[in-house]
Amino acid sequence: GDGLNNGFAQADGEILGFLNADDVLLPNALNTVGGYFQAHPQIDVVSGNCLVIDGAGKVLRESYSDQFRPNPVMYRAASLVQPSTFFRRQVFEKTAGFNIANRLDWDTELFVDLHAAGAAFARCEAMLSGFRIHGSTVTAQRSNELIVGKDLRRLFAQKRGREWAWFDHPIRWGFLIL
Repeated sequence: GDGLNNGFAQADGEILGFLNADDVLLPNALNTVGGYFQAHPQIDVVSGNCLVIDGAGKVLRESYSDQFRPNPVMYRAASLVQPSTFFRRQVFEKTAGFNIANRLDWDTELFVDLHAAGAAFARCEAMLSGFRIHGSTVTAQRSNELIVGKDLRRLFAQKRGREWAWFDHPIRWGFLIL
């Protein structure tokens, strides 16, 4: 998070986005994003879709961003494809930036903060990035689930004003609370 905050402070563009270490942008992704923002000046955050790829770049499957709504995101029932999500600098500057104490889920926390700052979210149907997953990526390491769970509960308590409880787990009820 600290590196991203420093990088965004140095960047001079109007549209921001970021890739993790071995993710990639697909051909024409930036033109697609620029065109989307130009055609939709009321939108502050746009998320596209991605190809999930392995270490060698072989396509394993497709992954799609959901329409952003904070409750499903905080309940882990919806997500934005991080390397295919871009936002306007002006709305990013209304937040505190990335939480450097959040070790694994800083992107989700930022998206919730962007929403709290009044950002308008949208989806585009384009495949914008390649999200790489292999044995050494953070996403693939099951040992990180405890850290993500801890960050999720902290984020939930901070944004919802109460602690996560057993009844907040949507699978327990068999339906989603939106």
